[in-house]
Amino acid sequence: MKYAKLVFPKNKVNNELYVCHYGSHQVNACGEFGPAKRGYYLFHFIKSGKGVYYVDGKSFELSKNQGFIIRPNEETYYRADERTPWEYEFVAFNGILAEELVGSVAWEDGYVVTPENYARIRRIMNSMVKIKDDELNKSGGGNYQLIGELYLLFAELIKNGGGAVYADE
Repeated sequence: MKYAKLVFPKNKVNNELYVCHYGSHQVNACGEFGPAKRGYYLFHFIKSGKGVYYVDGKSFELSKNQGFIIRPNEETYYRADERTPWEYEFVAFNGILAEELVGSVAWEDGYVVTPENYARIRRIMNSMVKIKDDELNKSGGGNYQLIGELYLLFAELIKNGGGAVYADE
């Protein structure tokens, strides 16, 4: 692993929508995660490089400016490319509204998004990742900022799902 940033907010602001953890990761060649199941949603947005995402018997070859969703209790596996390993930012979240938000996005083949407004999504993800652990746990203001960024992220994903990507089955 070249570098990773992982932050776990300690205080949940509400039950409607909350962030479980978030961060960024620059992965080594052929670096992998899984197979694994999670009890929350997890969105990845690829900043550079490429890799493969496997879920529900499907595989997706993904690259810069694409994102993918992992839903609760789905077994997934993903691996960075050997020559051009990916770097991505991610946010894990849950709550009463999480399923509705995820369901409102025009996911390609159910799991992938290739948004035309990728620059806006990159800015939102970057802003989220820059929120420091101490900002979350001192006054609580950082928690509200984090939730706000998550809502902005989904507003952009819902507005502009992008072109089609289909799984290799």
